[in-house]
Amino acid sequence: MNGVKPTVAEMANMTTEERMAGMEHSEVRYFTSYDHHGIHEEMLKDEVRTKSYKDAIHQNQHLFKDKVVLDVGCGTGILSMFAARAGAKHVIGVDMSSIINKAKLIVERNGLTSKITLLQGKMEEVELPAHVIPDGKVDIIISEWMGYFLLYESMLDTVLYARDRYLRKGGKIFPDRATIYMGAIEDGEYKDEKIGFWDNVYGFDFTPMKATALAEPLVDTVELKAVVTDPCPVLVIDLNVVTTAELAFSQPFELRCRRNDLIHALIAWFDIDFTACHKPIRFSTGPHAKYTHWKQTVFYLREVLPVQEGECVRGFLSNKPNDKNRRDLDIKIDYELETDDPNRYARGAGFEYPREEVSWLKRDVLLFAVSIGSTADELHFTYELDPNFAVFPTYSILLPFKKTTQEVIDFYAAQSAVPIPGVPKLDYKRVLDGQRLIQFFKPLPTSSAGRHFEVRPKVLGVYDKGKAGTVVEMESLIVDRDSDEVYTRIVGSGFFVGQGGWGGPKGPATQTFPPPRGRENAPDKVVSVQLTNESAALYRLNGDYNPLHIDPKPGKVMGFGGVIMHGLFSWNSSAHEVLRALGGSRPENIKEFQARFAAPVKPGQRLDVEMWRTGEKDGDGFEEIRFVTKVNGKVVLSNGRALVRVVEGDKPAAKL
Repeated sequence: MNGVKPTVAEMANMTTEERMAGMEHSEVRYFTSYDHHGIHEEMLKDEVRTKSYKDAIHQNQHLFKDKVVLDVGCGTGILSMFAARAGAKHVIGVDMSSIINKAKLIVERNGLTSKITLLQGKMEEVELPAHVIPDGKVDIIISEWMGYFLLYESMLDTVLYARDRYLRKGGKIFPDRATIYMGAIEDGEYKDEKIGFWDNVYGFDFTPMKATALAEPLVDTVELKAVVTDPCPVLVIDLNVVTTAELAFSQPFELRCRRNDLIHALIAWFDIDFTACHKPIRFSTGPHAKYTHWKQTVFYLREVLPVQEGECVRGFLSNKPNDKNRRDLDIKIDYELETDDPNRYARGAGFEYPREEVSWLKRDVLLFAVSIGSTADELHFTYELDPNFAVFPTYSILLPFKKTTQEVIDFYAAQSAVPIPGVPKLDYKRVLDGQRLIQFFKPLPTSSAGRHFEVRPKVLGVYDKGKAGTVVEMESLIVDRDSDEVYTRIVGSGFFVGQGGWGGPKGPATQTFPPPRGRENAPDKVVSVQLTNESAALYRLNGDYNPLHIDPKPGKVMGFGGVIMHGLFSWNSSAHEVLRALGGSRPENIKEFQARFAAPVKPGQRLDVEMWRTGEKDGDGFEEIRFVTKVNGKVVLSNGRALVRVVEGDKPAAKL
């Protein structure tokens, strides 16, 4: 069209394919989805939806009499016919979908052709017939524009365009107000069925799908008895004045608990108001109301939230159109439970830091492998031309530090950029590693070149340990942004020395994995790693630039007497020794690894890694390994546990 809108006559002679030429694939998919009979049958059979529109129009015939009406997204033409029967002078219906051809036949069959003009095309591109609106304006806009969560795949942008372009001053919009509500529900049985399903699928571990299942909102019907909290209106949209920019929002919510219960999910729904009516009409899509095809939108929590009557869940609901497809939504929910019980739940839980891109080169992979102790007989980790060249699995643990940079960064500034809601400001110059768990779902490529990976960090809990300090527990997912596949899940904690006593929760007890009882002094394997005085200086080049590990001053202030090793050096080095000793040094032979940081290690000391096979295997043949790492008999890594596919024999495989 060369940017020129087609005339009514031109539009009439164009095929659907010609109208959609040049559209983005996502737009074509959206419009063609409305070509099908089933979606219109579902909407028309939705009595709450359709009868509300009928009542709003027919009970206000005085508003429609002799008026020109624009039906945006007219579909089968039902709203256009309601308006025509209510006395409208003329109705113009616009829809991009080919369903409009059926609508024309329906209008003709009902004897309303002289009252209704139907146009196929995008509202933003069609030219409305001048003989119907000689001044280019309409009196009323009607539209059923709502999607799931009100705004998913909705046409509201298009309705607002029509309002600004065609609605005369003082004109009316049906409906003209929408309100998004939130609540919280107990849904343990269905959550286990929906989310827990992925733990064991016909004997296979499908947990990589679990993170995606948790991240994706679910559209479903919620029983009223499952609702634990009072409803909370989060956002009111006045269609007479709202702008498209305001549809990206971050709004607070407050959910007051009605009873003692467990919260497994937050839900959202919307109410619709026709306030321009003589007698205002409203319908709701909430769990308290009659069924609608919009149902409710369910957001499952990763953790179960125990609550008591009168307590409050506060947070923010944020929404914006997806960068790649404006009809999709990026929804984020941050929340915290306000409770007087210090042991029940953590402030800050659910808070998500901004997602950040991460990248790496083959050189980064090689440096990491060498810095944690990979040897000359492990060329698959240390030589880029080895036919089996691979990333040592725990390399992912560094990506939240490194991000995309190939340059040295200000460690303190990078770590303290975003405060955690509901938690006092923490001093990142006085933080130590607490514990790390890593789960491997897919092997990282040896370079991220040509791919788009990101880290998605989320606070799991913030715990007040009194005068000793504060523990912040985090989850970080390493995700391929294009496919949304989760490659690695990392759960870790940081201990903020001397920063407790602010009245926060003490936190739950953590699961422990001690050496097998009765075999504490008889490990199956013991491997030693001799550090040099330069071990910390080498390891920090991986991107973990905490000055504590190179400059004696911070260590002296914190009572360590000088430089100490990165906790993650000892952790990664132990992972390397466990895989080398029991898994044949093969990256595919480790599924999970974790350990707690028990004491600092200094450059030049020797790590002794003691390992025990438990004989307990999962469905994929990975055996549970318990381990501790010591220096001069003192435990420096405790609670060590790994899932390893054990390779029998002492020697690691030099090649895979």
